[in-house]
Amino acid sequence: MNWWSEPWWAGVQGVCSVIGVLAITIAVADFLIRINHEPPTAMAFGLKREGEYVRDERHPYVTVTLTARPMGAHVLYEPEWRVWGTDAVTIPELPPVLDVRSDPASITLYLPHDVDLAKVHVGVLWVVPRRFGPYAAGARTTLDADAEYERWLIFRWRYWPRKTNGRWVTTKEAGKRSPMRGPF
Repeated sequence: MNWWSEPWWAGVQGVCSVIGVLAITIAVADFLIRINHEPPTAMAFGLKREGEYVRDERHPYVTVTLTARPMGAHVLYEPEWRVWGTDAVTIPELPPVLDVRSDPASITLYLPHDVDLAKVHVGVLWVVPRRFGPYAAGARTTLDADAEYERWLIFRWRYWPRKTNGRWVTTKEAGKRSPMRGPF
C-alpha cells in the first residue's frame, strides 16, 4: 500500500502547510514585537527654582537647578545634558555610564527673566546599544511649574525613509496601557 498516493494525504499536506506558514508568521511577528517591547528607561527629575520670576535690576537671572537620576534596571551609556529653547548656557559633563546606583546628576541654569520657562526643555540623552544598530533615547522636562515630562519614542521601523527616527511623547499621549502613566 502506497500512502503517498492516497487522496486524504493531499488534505493533510495542505493543512500542515497552512499551519507551518501560520507558525512562521507568528514567530516573525513575535520577534519584531519583542525587539522594541521593553520597559522604557525613565528619568526622575527634581526641579528647584531660586529667585522670583519677576523682572528685577538687582537680580537679572533666575537660577534653576535640575537633578536627574535614572530609574529602572537599565544602564545609560554616553549620557549628555541637552537644553532646548535657550542659548548661552553652560552644560556640564556627565559620567560615561549612569545607572540607579550612580549619584544624581545636576545642572544649574542661569536664565534671564525674559525667557519663557514653559518653552525651555532640559533633559538627558543617551545611547541604547543594540546588536543590529544602536539608537538614541532621552527624557526631558520643562522648567515651569507644570514640569511636563517627555520621553523620546523611536519609531518601530527606524529604517523607513522619514525625516526623524522618533518623536517626543508626553505622559498624556502615551495612552492607557503605557508603563509611563501612573494613576492620576
